[in-house]
Amino acid sequence: MLDVHPPHAATHSWKDFFIHVGTICVGLLIAVGIEQSVEWMHRRHERQELREALQKEHEENARIYLTNVAWYRYDRELILNDLRVIEYLEQHPGTPEEKLPGVLRWRATYKLVVTTAYVNAQQTQTIGLLPQKEAESLTAFYDSLKLAQDYASASALKIQNAADFAAIDPNPSHLSAAKLQRQEEFLLNSFTENYEWAIWLFVLQKQSPDLPAGITGEEMFQSAGWVRSAEDEARLAGAIAITQKELTPFGSAALAAQQRKDAEDAAEASAHQPNH
Repeated sequence: MLDVHPPHAATHSWKDFFIHVGTICVGLLIAVGIEQSVEWMHRRHERQELREALQKEHEENARIYLTNVAWYRYDRELILNDLRVIEYLEQHPGTPEEKLPGVLRWRATYKLVVTTAYVNAQQTQTIGLLPQKEAESLTAFYDSLKLAQDYASASALKIQNAADFAAIDPNPSHLSAAKLQRQEEFLLNSFTENYEWAIWLFVLQKQSPDLPAGITGEEMFQSAGWVRSAEDEARLAGAIAITQKELTPFGSAALAAQQRKDAEDAAEASAHQPNH
């Protein structure tokens, strides 16, 4: 609080009056300036602390990211293994367990991400201390972290549902045709969720290029079956040529439209750049 005291002696002229008023104004300006400086330094200190906490959290999530990429790949192969066994049993009912093309492995693993610093920044509204673009980028990254974790969790839940029979009798050869179909549906749904997990792991790396090398676009396409093996490409060369001929005009038009849009975006961004 600023205290302004009246003069101890009466002013005797306009000059004295204006000197006195000027003194008060200068004092007020100095006090306000000091107060604002202290507030600015305080905000700067809070912003620095926030960035340090977020950076530390980001480094931890980078380690978790690399672990989750490895678990995604392992879980994917486990699901494919279990699907192979279940589908074989559907085609060869009653096959003894020891003669199946593999054994069922009921598990799904992922590591939880860390969000404490970001959540605290939201709850205390200190995230507002960051420049708007920085805050928006941060929010987008944490949204993607959550989506990746949600899909990993959903995939694990579907595997848990597929394995529910094992608590009573773990031998899949004893399952009825209806039960086998049910377990296959759960596994297929788990595979879909696992693929969605891969998509968001891929998005995370695009949002934060400093993350360790993880999921590639080629890997995602292969996981979805959108890219065929080299052997398939050679075997299907004739059919591929026909499809390519049909699609090329539309692909060229789409590419041209995208290039126009990119050029317009670049021109707009350039127009908003400050002149030097």
